[in-house]
Amino acid sequence: MLGARGSGEMTTLAPVPRIVTVSCILCGRSPGQLVDDRFQPDPHTRPPRPSAGGAHCGECGGSLYAEQVTTVSQPRPAPPAAVLVSVDEIVETPVACNSRLTYDVPGLRELAASIRQHGVLQPLVVRPLTAPERDRGGDRIRYVVIAGNRRLRAARAAGLNAVPCMVRVADADHAFLLNVVENLQRRELSGRERVRAISLLARLVDAQGQALGVREISRRTGLSPATISLWLRLDRRPLLRRAVEEERLDIGRAMKLVSAPESELSQLIEQAHELSSDELAHMVASKRKEPDAQASRRAAVNQRHAEAAYRAVELIDEAGGPTRATLVKLRERLDALLAEVTPVFTE
Repeated sequence: MLGARGSGEMTTLAPVPRIVTVSCILCGRSPGQLVDDRFQPDPHTRPPRPSAGGAHCGECGGSLYAEQVTTVSQPRPAPPAAVLVSVDEIVETPVACNSRLTYDVPGLRELAASIRQHGVLQPLVVRPLTAPERDRGGDRIRYVVIAGNRRLRAARAAGLNAVPCMVRVADADHAFLLNVVENLQRRELSGRERVRAISLLARLVDAQGQALGVREISRRTGLSPATISLWLRLDRRPLLRRAVEEERLDIGRAMKLVSAPESELSQLIEQAHELSSDELAHMVASKRKEPDAQASRRAAVNQRHAEAAYRAVELIDEAGGPTRATLVKLRERLDALLAEVTPVFTE
């Protein structure tokens, strides 16, 4: 128990509340705060939606993440252990692994001016170079940035010789994931950069070169499977990708449109900014119930099944014994299906 000496009595100090802001990883909205682990909603934002994997944003359905807020009345939390590293020993995240494409020059100048006056307030996150990377990078380079390329550039522009860094021991793949997730959580990321981050995430593969599934990406990133699934579906919709890249559509509304029929998508994109999140979701649901949309979905499912069957048959290297009997059944099924299709005659 904390107290004050002087009168012979111990005076208990009132505990300082721990305030945590909760934000959506997709749309950046904050539905409220946690004050000593009790949620206080923002009356101007839709409340979070509970789910089996936790709560999700009431506006767009994205995962929620929390970061501590320090106020004037609160003691500052102990800073994480950081070390000063020479800027000459650090290299930026490789372009192929960095979802951020551009760095705003006026913004960098403002950050450099702030660093000259106050220093680097938030440490960079770096990892040690692997042996092959050290061979390619030269004798002086020892670290590569995971998060903080912009701060590194501004610190160099400000004339700093060293910057505070958090050193994370991570291989290149884990560092890549950290970079993508860190950039996706930044609200100032442009639509083009956000789509690039999602595309990089969608192209993750395992040691055998196989694409990672939703649950594995979720396990490695800590993001909810629902959020990962929406991002991967967005990556497969070129019209949506382009609309987000061109800033015609925010990421929250794009998530509502991932299940929209392809034939209606262009019109829905143009109307999206005039509709609330709920109105847009309702419109998408209505479009999906139309006969043409249902027929299109059935055709797409049948196409995937046919391609999977073809790939399975390609793996068969001999047709003896029970395999032959199964193949005969398969041929009968194919003949029956093809007989249902109206033949197309060509001259």
